[in-house]
Amino acid sequence: MARPLIQGGRAVIKKDIGKKMLERFKFKETRTKPVKAGGKGTPPVRFGLKMSRKTLMIAAGALALIILLAVVVPPIVRGIAAKKQEDESYTVIHATPRPTPTPDPGAPPVIDLSEAVRTVQLESEMNRINEPTPWEEELLYSAGQSSGIDEMIFTKLYTYNMNTKEETEQAQSEIKNKSGLPGELYEARMNDHWIAWLDTNQAGTNVIHGKDRLTGETFIIEECALIRPQLRLYGNYVVYLMQESADQDLLYLYDLANKKALLIDSFIDPTYGTCPPAIYGDTVVWAVPNTDAPGTSLLKWLDLSADLDFSAAPKNAGTVPEAEQPDDADDTSPDTDGDEGDPVDAEGPSEEDDPYLNNGGLIEPDQAYGETIDPGSFAIYPVMNGNMIAYLDSLDPANAKLMILPKGGQPVTVAQGVGRVFDVGQDFVVYTQNDVIYLYFWDLERYARLTPEGQKALLSRSCVNERTVIWYDANDPNNKGDTVYISTVQTPSGDLLEY
Repeated sequence: MARPLIQGGRAVIKKDIGKKMLERFKFKETRTKPVKAGGKGTPPVRFGLKMSRKTLMIAAGALALIILLAVVVPPIVRGIAAKKQEDESYTVIHATPRPTPTPDPGAPPVIDLSEAVRTVQLESEMNRINEPTPWEEELLYSAGQSSGIDEMIFTKLYTYNMNTKEETEQAQSEIKNKSGLPGELYEARMNDHWIAWLDTNQAGTNVIHGKDRLTGETFIIEECALIRPQLRLYGNYVVYLMQESADQDLLYLYDLANKKALLIDSFIDPTYGTCPPAIYGDTVVWAVPNTDAPGTSLLKWLDLSADLDFSAAPKNAGTVPEAEQPDDADDTSPDTDGDEGDPVDAEGPSEEDDPYLNNGGLIEPDQAYGETIDPGSFAIYPVMNGNMIAYLDSLDPANAKLMILPKGGQPVTVAQGVGRVFDVGQDFVVYTQNDVIYLYFWDLERYARLTPEGQKALLSRSCVNERTVIWYDANDPNNKGDTVYISTVQTPSGDLLEY
C-alpha cells in the first residue's frame, strides 16, 4: 500500500487505497425513458450499484469510522498542544509545585456553659433591684418596693450574702426632692473595708457618700450639682467623674483612709467627660482624646503605688490671689463697698459659677497624671482586671467592636455589635449580644454562652468580680419586679473543649 501524504497535519490517502474493496462491487447499466414527451434520441444513463448485504454493512461502518475520526481527532490534538504549552508555562512561573491547602476546619463552636456553671437566683425582700455589684461572697445594691415609675424607688442600700442569703440594710437616702420625697441611691461599690455610693434627687443635687464597714462611720466624699457623677472603688480609693460646669468635667481620685481628693484629669469634650474610669488593684485607667490623631483616643494608666501628693492644689481653681485678700480675713461683717470677695467657697465652685471666670481659665490638675497607651483607634468605656483592659472602639452600637488590650500587648477584637454593658473577669470578658450573654476566654481563644437557649438577659452595670457574673432575666419586659441571677463561672476544660 502506498504511504499516506501528510498535509496540514492530516493524512491524505491515494486513489487506489480502496481499489480491492471496489472490485467487489458489481455495476449494472440501465437507461430511462426520454425526458421530453415524444422525443427521440439517446436516453440518459443511470448507474446502479449492486452489493451484498454484508458488503453494505462493512462500507457503512468504514464511513462512520472516518466521520468519527474527523470529528474527534482535531480537538484532541489541539488539547494536547494547549496542555503542553500550559505545562511549559507552569514550569517557568512555578518553580516548585503548589502546596495542597490545609482544609479550614472553621471556627471552634461556641461552648454551652449554661448547664456547667452554678447559677442561683437572688432572694431579696425587695421587688426592685438596682445595679447589683459583686464583691467576693457579697452583693451590694440599692432597692425598694414599688411597681410604679413616677416615684423614687431605690431609696435604700443593701448588702446580700450569697452563701447565707442574708440581706442587710447599709444606708438610705438623706436628701429630698422637690416633692419632699427621699432621693435615690446609685453607683454603689464596695469591698471588705469600704462602701461608696451616690445619693441624688435626680434634679441636680448629688452627694457621694462613704462608709467604713469596720467602724460603721459614714462621711461625705463630694457634693456636686448638674448630672449624676460616676464612681468606682477598689482598695482604699474611690475614683469619680463629676460635671463641674456646662463646659467641663473633672476626674478625682479620693483616698478613703485620709479623706482627701486629688484632681487627676479634666475634660472639655463631653464624650470623654461622661466616660466612667476603671480601677483595679493599684491601677486607674481612663480614656482621653488623642490630640495628635483627631478621632482616636489614648488610654491613661495611673499607678497608685507611686507617691501621690493629695495636698496638691489644682490649677486655675478660682482662688483669689493673696494681694486681693481682705485685710481682716476673720471679719465676717458685710463689706460696705459691695465687694463680697471670692464667690468660690472653700469647698469648691458652686453650680452657678462659670469656670471661664475662675481666675481666667478652666480647672486643671497640678500636673499630668498617668502614662499613655495608644490603642490605635477610638476607645471608650474602659474596664479592667489589672492586666487586661476591655473597651469599645465606637459609640455606634451597631458598629462598635468590643476590644481587649493586654498590658504591654496589642488590641484584639472580641465581637461586634455588642451591648453597652460589658466587664472583665479573671480570665474572660463578658458581654451581651442579641439578648444572650457570652464569655470570651482569651487564653483559650474560645467563646462560650452563659445563658440557656431561649433566655433573654441583661448584665448589671458592674457585673463581674473574679468569677462571679450578675445578670437580669429579660424574658418579660412587662414584669414589674426584677429577677436577678448569680452565676459562678469556671474556665472550660476537658470535654467542653472538644469539637
